Amino acid sequence: MKPGIHTHNLATYSLKTKNGCHQLRQTFLSDREQKFILASAPPEKFSLNPEYGYKKFTAGTRFTYFGKIDLYGYGQNSDGIHPQVPLDVDANTLVPDEYLYSGKVTSDLYFAYKISKNARISIGCDNVFNVHPDLGYVVGAKGWDFNNEPAGPFDAVQMGENGRRFFARVGFAF
Repeated sequence: MKPGIHTHNLATYSLKTKNGCHQLRQTFLSDREQKFILASAPPEKFSLNPEYGYKKFTAGTRFTYFGKIDLYGYGQNSDGIHPQVPLDVDANTLVPDEYLYSGKVTSDLYFAYKISKNARISIGCDNVFNVHPDLGYVVGAKGWDFNNEPAGPFDAVQMGENGRRFFARVGFAF
């Protein structure tokens, strides 16, 4: 007998056929899951953090760029393998269940005062300009909105979806 997979019932999964091998890979790691893994770390992410300190006072800002990503939804058959959804105007026309998120920059601002050798208080604002990711929907197939992760309209983009946040902290050094 020749080496390889020898089954009569699972011929479509034979390693000898290109389609069977592809289908087997898709069963374990679908197109949707591959996109999700790649999107967990955008291709570009940059941060710039200028800070100025004088005696007991510190002021700083942080700019963070989150690069463009695209994700797939589960598709109308819910398996994530070549996910497609029907158009709103023609249910017989299928389009890729793809969600596109453009690159965005968030800006943070903070001030700190050193109370003593071991204590510091800080106040600030993260995402000062309240920047949010693009809404995730398939153009022409809005009836399938949010057919992605339970995170809702922003899916699992790394920049988060909470918007502006104010904070006050007390820090201690030991």
